[in-house]
Amino acid sequence: MLTLIISLGMLFMIDLCMLGVAFPNVPATTVAHRLKLPMWIGFSAMIITGLLLVYAIPVRSVQSVWFRFKMVLLVCAAVNAYMLHKRMKESGSTWGNDARAPKQIRTSAALSLGFWILIPG
Repeated sequence: MLTLIISLGMLFMIDLCMLGVAFPNVPATTVAHRLKLPMWIGFSAMIITGLLLVYAIPVRSVQSVWFRFKMVLLVCAAVNAYMLHKRMKESGSTWGNDARAPKQIRTSAALSLGFWILIPG
């Protein structure tokens, strides 16, 4: 639970900054850069423990409709995160000091929040 709180807490803060909701006076790229390391540490621990849980009860996990739904949403969230990272790199620092991120990045941030809210615990 602690890794879930760390990783998703950091992710939510980054997404809310990209949307211009949290820390409007701080550039979103700065917030994303500073919170990236703790977020990845939390995700790494969450992935390892999740794989161990599935390994412990593989048949029950894989046969569950909710588990399959969760895996589809996790793949969608991962693809969205990759696209968000790619768009941020492509746009460079052209919007780093703006109050709001470009529309594509805001859309990806909103999708990210939506995917993580829909993923069952």
